[in-house]
Amino acid sequence: MNLEAFGLSRVGRVRSNNEDRFLVRHVGRGVLLAVADGIGGQYGGARAAGFAIQSFREFDAEAAPELALNRCMTKANESIYLHRVENPRLRHMGTTLTAVYADPFRAVYIHAGDSRFYLLRDATSTLVTRDHSTLRTMIETGDVTAAMARMHLERDSLEQCLGCPDLEPDRGELRLDAGDVLLVCTDGLYREVADDTMTRTLVGGVPLRLAILELAATALASGARDNFTMVSARI
Repeated sequence: MNLEAFGLSRVGRVRSNNEDRFLVRHVGRGVLLAVADGIGGQYGGARAAGFAIQSFREFDAEAAPELALNRCMTKANESIYLHRVENPRLRHMGTTLTAVYADPFRAVYIHAGDSRFYLLRDATSTLVTRDHSTLRTMIETGDVTAAMARMHLERDSLEQCLGCPDLEPDRGELRLDAGDVLLVCTDGLYREVADDTMTRTLVGGVPLRLAILELAATALASGARDNFTMVSARI
């Protein structure tokens, strides 16, 4: 049984290069979704995101999904660290990484950074992951308000990423129902498009590919100040 799945990445209206990378891969009865948003400059960020996605292309379909995801994340982080050590130009390279393996019954995920994993069910969206950002911590502790967050100087500072010291990714699992839609995306999407708009577009009943293309058009029309990437699956 192949789940309906689709992904795309677009350069925004401000930047000329795209440091995002993504993966959509059918694995057995399930599908593997992953996005990576590189940091550390045009050269380093793109390479870090590329290393991350390449590691997840080696996802072991014979292993337990939790174990396979962890192995891919560990290998990606080691590859990025090695290139940082060997090349001074890459000393600031890193990337977010959010990956989900889903079959018709459950989704297993691993996550580091401020890319996001949403579960859309019955016209309601649930943010499954937590942003590993300095700004998110400041909001939770009350140091800044959500209204102040958009323009705050720390809005792009990450506490966790592949290539960051002492990587401790989040891991989790959730049960799935028929009709659920999974969305994994970079911050370039959710900073431009409201959660309710994403939900309304993706659960509207049109083929998933067309829904994703419509969502991309909405992001571009909203300004697309950053590149944006999204991968999605419908159960």
